[in-house]
Amino acid sequence: MQTSQVKEVSVREVIVTVQEYLWAGLRGWPWLLLGALLFGGYQAWEASQRPIYYSANTTFVVNEDKGVGGGGLGSVLGQIGLGGGGGGSHNLKRIMAFATSKYLLNDMLLDSVTMNGTPDLLVNHVINHGELLETLELDLAFGTTRISVNQVDSLSRQEGAVLKAVYAYLTESDEFPIVTNIADETGMLTITAKTRDEDLTLQLSTGLYKYISDFYRMETTGQSKITVDRLQGKADSILQELNAAEYQLASFTDTRLNLNNRRDRLKTVQLNRKIQILTLAYGEIIRNLETAKFTLSAKTPFFQLVDEPFKPLFKMKANPIKNGIKGGAVGIIIGFFLVGMMRFYREAMGS
Repeated sequence: MQTSQVKEVSVREVIVTVQEYLWAGLRGWPWLLLGALLFGGYQAWEASQRPIYYSANTTFVVNEDKGVGGGGLGSVLGQIGLGGGGGGSHNLKRIMAFATSKYLLNDMLLDSVTMNGTPDLLVNHVINHGELLETLELDLAFGTTRISVNQVDSLSRQEGAVLKAVYAYLTESDEFPIVTNIADETGMLTITAKTRDEDLTLQLSTGLYKYISDFYRMETTGQSKITVDRLQGKADSILQELNAAEYQLASFTDTRLNLNNRRDRLKTVQLNRKIQILTLAYGEIIRNLETAKFTLSAKTPFFQLVDEPFKPLFKMKANPIKNGIKGGAVGIIIGFFLVGMMRFYREAMGS
């Protein structure tokens, strides 16, 4: 019984104390109002000063590579250097890693595009519209704010530093100009661009999709494409030699009305044998060539656009009213805390 009485009194004292502090806070409403006005006003003003950003999402999917294999087909692929069997799916994380790699982004940045009626390298458009002159102080740090060549190997030391700074701004800055995402459930890939310029935002999002699709196709099918080209060249060479042998046989026959001569008959037999050998070789090369083309087609990744952005783009603008309300709530809480601390101080000093 005594234990329960002690708990009941303790809880009651806590409730009474909380009520007293709450009433003290309400009686000090001028402080609460001052805190709400100060914090709410500052948050509203700060939100109104934030720049407007434009956002663009390019969403796409990549088909699965089922591979080619089975039986004799796989054996033929192995003979011509393509390999057989196997399969699997494209590594989506690998694709997105390519999208933000220095090799691909630098290649895109050094490409010439026309924006707002002005043709220039994309990297220069980023510098002009990305507030990099203020954010990174490029003019002071590197001595130049423009890049004049479109090859990484041709950049000067200062231009190379500028290109690295722009790359870091696009992939690592707090503004997040370029963000990539992979939806686990659907397998859809999204490239999101966000800058203060509408045209630049659209160019970064759609342009990066085009670059990654072209680059990944080339990276995936490069060896197969070399094999197809090699077989095609060999087929053309054999066909040319076969046509020449057939023409030679026809010309020889036309000039020899009487083939009873042993040397003439021998020449005819040799030409026929050569034509037969070339015909068999040409047929084998064509069979391998068609197999290689089929394999190349099967290995080529298929990029399918799901959502392509277009103007007008979505504007990202902070709402001063909402931010002011949130700041006012924070100010009231801080006001309550200060009034409570003042009451606690007076009680402690009075005791």
